[in-house]
Amino acid sequence: MIQGLLLDLDGTLLINDMDTFGRFYFKAIAKHMASLLDPDLFMSALMSSTEAMYQNDGRGGTNVEVFQAHFFELTQADPAVIMPALNEFYQTTFQDLDIYTERDPAARRLVEWAISRGLKLAVATQPLFPLEAILTRLRWAGVSADEFHYDLITSYEVMRTCKPHPLYFRHVAASLQLDVDQCCMVGDSVEADLPAGEVGMRTYWVVRDLERITDRVAANGRGTLDHLIYWLEHGGNDVV
Repeated sequence: MIQGLLLDLDGTLLINDMDTFGRFYFKAIAKHMASLLDPDLFMSALMSSTEAMYQNDGRGGTNVEVFQAHFFELTQADPAVIMPALNEFYQTTFQDLDIYTERDPAARRLVEWAISRGLKLAVATQPLFPLEAILTRLRWAGVSADEFHYDLITSYEVMRTCKPHPLYFRHVAASLQLDVDQCCMVGDSVEADLPAGEVGMRTYWVVRDLERITDRVAANGRGTLDHLIYWLEHGGNDVV
């Protein structure tokens, strides 16, 4: 029986084309940091350090520690200057990027339903961002952590791996105090989210464009967020 949901954020709870959003995000953050670091150096170090987080295998530090180690080795900048500036970006300019995203009313219905049923909830986003940036995107999605209790939010401060590393999914299940087979990973990414099935979790592939649905993608269930509620109410066991 499913007792916990791992809810992806971008493309799942929040309609967010990361290619489009990413262009404006990178432009905005480089501009914000331009007075402290050459934009080309900043972007090169940012991308390289982000890749280092992707490669984190759980044996080193948290993702933010991996990020900082790589970033400051590449830039030779002062962390005492750079980190407050990055935090300021997420508290100010980042807040205005919501115009490149769209709210799905079904996300709120899903979270309300899950909490009413006593399910444990993890915001199982890719842990490449600070908590502040994730809380902001939850507000954009209409499922703010100020309104709803989440048992875990996978920010880069607390995680040591990224999706689809098996340890990521096992870490989340352990944090929820559940076995992996009591959890269901809900997400739109075939590459990042659905590999949760390989560690024993059930999986639900979020597809808003129903013409994209194919049985060539291995998932226990698939469809919209509203259909997910129906699927869970009927056991969450069907392969459709």
